[in-house]
Amino acid sequence: GFSRRLFLMASSRDHLASFLVVLFALCTVSGLVSSTQAANERQNGTIGEIHTGNVSSAFPTTYVFEYDVVDLEDKALRVNVTSSSAKTRNPILFVIRRQTTVQSWTIPLILNRTSYSFVSRTLCPYFPDDQSSNSLSFYVDLSTSSSAPLNYSFIVYVETSFTLQLDRPETFSVSPSAPKYYQYRFNSTVDSDEIVIKVSSDEEQSRSICAIVSVEPGECPVHDLPSNVRYSSAYQTILARAGITIAQKGLFKRGLIYVTFVVYSGDGPCSTGVYDNIDREEEDHADRNFTGLIRVKSFTVTLEKALPLSSYVAPIAVSLAICFGFFIIVFMYLLIDWCYLDPKRGRNRGQTFLEKLQGGPSALQCESYQNSSNQVDGRQQRALTDDDISVNVVSTCDVICQKRMEGNPLVVSDLARMSENQMRSKYKRYAWSLVTVGVFYALPSVQLVIAYQTVLNLSGNQDLCYYNFWCAHPAGILSDFNHVWSNVAYILLGLLFFLIVYRRSRRYAARQELHDTGIPQYFGLSYAMAVALVAEGIMSGTYHICPSGSNFQFDTAFMYLIAVLSILKLYQSRRSEERLS
Repeated sequence: GFSRRLFLMASSRDHLASFLVVLFALCTVSGLVSSTQAANERQNGTIGEIHTGNVSSAFPTTYVFEYDVVDLEDKALRVNVTSSSAKTRNPILFVIRRQTTVQSWTIPLILNRTSYSFVSRTLCPYFPDDQSSNSLSFYVDLSTSSSAPLNYSFIVYVETSFTLQLDRPETFSVSPSAPKYYQYRFNSTVDSDEIVIKVSSDEEQSRSICAIVSVEPGECPVHDLPSNVRYSSAYQTILARAGITIAQKGLFKRGLIYVTFVVYSGDGPCSTGVYDNIDREEEDHADRNFTGLIRVKSFTVTLEKALPLSSYVAPIAVSLAICFGFFIIVFMYLLIDWCYLDPKRGRNRGQTFLEKLQGGPSALQCESYQNSSNQVDGRQQRALTDDDISVNVVSTCDVICQKRMEGNPLVVSDLARMSENQMRSKYKRYAWSLVTVGVFYALPSVQLVIAYQTVLNLSGNQDLCYYNFWCAHPAGILSDFNHVWSNVAYILLGLLFFLIVYRRSRRYAARQELHDTGIPQYFGLSYAMAVALVAEGIMSGTYHICPSGSNFQFDTAFMYLIAVLSILKLYQSRRSEERLS
């Protein structure tokens, strides 16, 4: 009857418009019903079984998985998905919908212009606050814009080795499209406040593949892709070894952390430090479809307890005891020297030697030479430079004649051609110049490394500073306190060297008060060497606060100065009257 009515309406010209409207409405309703049936088509999924099928733009697919929370305690769900027909132009969108999070990616997965048809991801563990029901469910949606059917295959399984334990190594492999992360739960009754995460990749093939290790709080979502892994609390690139020290306090108040391992599709982040490394080759890597297993890197991760601050006391005390042991030895020697070998208490050996001096120019020769020495060429005096004016150049024969005429004994210091006071003043410039340079060099250097350390602590980028992370022991804001403290010996022994030089200068001055004999001695270079030794300790400690290529000269600048000053000192010991400038 309905078809006959439509026919009668269509036969009437007046009812032709009404017929077309009704026909359009029927077609629209039929399409909506078909789309709704296709969209609402769901399948029950089973954990541990492989699910295969086809998906197209007209026929998306949804799987429903149910699981028991009790069965996943200290475990996690992981998904492996692959497709041989999906292309980068029309990929398959793989979406996992859970109670509080949505996790999605495409098949093939494009990383750094390289596509991977195999993807493996770990689902972030979810434990509801309401424990009234232990049964939970999640949905897996597969859709695509391709009108042609695309095949797929995936499996959801339980990863049993998901929790890391102290002092228990865990070995596994990771690829760019198959990152992994593990959880670690602090035990406040057993663990110390800090743990050290030591990661190694000792296989020859794996050592050349660049990867990154990150640590973040035990919350969802987990950053396990190259594009977002640097949003973690702490991260560090790795070729062979890496180490991160983590404190339970601070960002990890819940006592749960995730340790993530991601392999880069290129080695740029480990060689140039550029994380968004793009391959500049002419061929389009997006058209290359890999299984995701061409860059596989094996890892071995071990968690160890960090040394508590109380264990720092013994090494600090031992190092100080060794340094102060040198102080005690030197002071004992100085005490013996003051009691038995002080020049004011001993014999005047110079006088005994001077009594043996015989011969020399006669009085007549001295008188004739003295008269001739008064005739000085005025042109030579005017040709002297400013430095030469301050130096008293005297003929050896003048000194000998003057001493003979005055009846005073001749000593070695009388043969000096340079003014002792002027030479002493010139040698003092080394120490004062070095102090000036050290102060203005150290102040900006200390400010720079403190800024680096602050940025490292705030950003979590462990690559800013080149530490030996397996041997670094933090204290306070310093990430590598032990290497900074190891330079205290430079400072203490530099101060001891300064005291020794001061003692020698005072003893020389006391001896000169008794009898002005011997070769003149100048201690300016020795003081400069003491200052350089102290400055080397300060600058080396500054460098080890945050060692990097940009501040490496902080550690080596004063090493070169110490070497140069030592050479000058050796030269001065044989040629005390040479002016070194």
